[in-house]
Amino acid sequence: MWNDGSMTQYTEVYVDGVRVDRNTSSGAYAWDAPAREAAYKVVTDTALDRDRWRLGTKGRGEWTFRSAETPSDRITYLPMLNLGFDLDTDLHGDVRAGGRLPVGILAEYVKGATGTGTIRTGTLEVSYDEGKTWRKVALKKDRHGAAWNGELRIPRGADSVSLRAGASDDRGGSVTQELIRAVGVR
Repeated sequence: MWNDGSMTQYTEVYVDGVRVDRNTSSGAYAWDAPAREAAYKVVTDTALDRDRWRLGTKGRGEWTFRSAETPSDRITYLPMLNLGFDLDTDLHGDVRAGGRLPVGILAEYVKGATGTGTIRTGTLEVSYDEGKTWRKVALKKDRHGAAWNGELRIPRGADSVSLRAGASDDRGGSVTQELIRAVGVR
């Protein structure tokens, strides 16, 4: 991942609830992981210098999944869920205050993942005060795949929109992502 002095990032890996690694970067490892199926959690926290960056100044991602030892004759792509956001902005990453704004989220497994289940739920919350308070966004399931749609009401006086979304499957896998100052408000 890209890194320079305006960004800090910490990544941690947990196996069955015990932290096994923490690094100041986007990578962390689970050396000597058990051969049996175990519960894993990966957490990454990222911050960008607000004096340099206007949007996306703080983020947190958390993934949970189950995995077991990979046979030595093949590669395993972990059953980690990824989230995508569908939110129209202008070229500066801004939305208009005082209006309604369609928003969507979608979830999918890492390409080639094994041991996947069925993605069941999606959630979305919005904050207009950089994460001090959060409001649930009502979502409707899309007809196609693991996708949900809702609507934001952008208040006048807000200068940014922060988003916190999540998805989970029927095998104990989940993802949550929080982005402070995801988009600006003009």
